[in-house]
Amino acid sequence: RCLSDWSSDVCSSDLQCLIGIAAAKLATKRAAATAIGLTGFFGYLSTVVSGWGLGTLVERHGWDAGFLGLLIVAGIGTVLFIAAWPAKADGYEAT
Repeated sequence: RCLSDWSSDVCSSDLQCLIGIAAAKLATKRAAATAIGLTGFFGYLSTVVSGWGLGTLVERHGWDAGFLGLLIVAGIGTVLFIAAWPAKADGYEAT
């Protein structure tokens, strides 16, 4: 049970925290809080939408389509992270 609780925590809240840190590092000082808030908002919103969407997909087309959908979404996320990778750190001009 302890390992299950630990892995659940690591796989959800810690990763969400890292996304917030990444957003803050890419935003300017004035927009950092907004960037963190938006990542949190869309993180929770995506949980609702993905639960409904994946459930509907699996009910109508089976688990093969569900796993294919998850792979497609993971691929899109990977491409978006790769596109953001070369972004300038901190979003600030060097002085």
